[in-house]
Amino acid sequence: MILAKIPLFEPYSCFQRIDREAKGYILTSDLRSFLKDFYVKFDDNCLCDLLSIYDTDRDLALKYQE
Repeated sequence: MILAKIPLFEPYSCFQRIDREAKGYILTSDLRSFLKDFYVKFDDNCLCDLLSIYDTDRDLALKYQE
């Protein structure tokens, strides 16, 4: 499913849901916790790789603008 094709899809709401502590950025630990809620397991290396694809400033944290 391509989320952006859903008329009511709100990207920032998704970001906030993953960023549970309202830090303004997402770490691999945040991704792990979010996915764990849906019984999805990824190893840390895979999550780091996924985050690094979009982490343009290479600070190991994903901000909404990225």
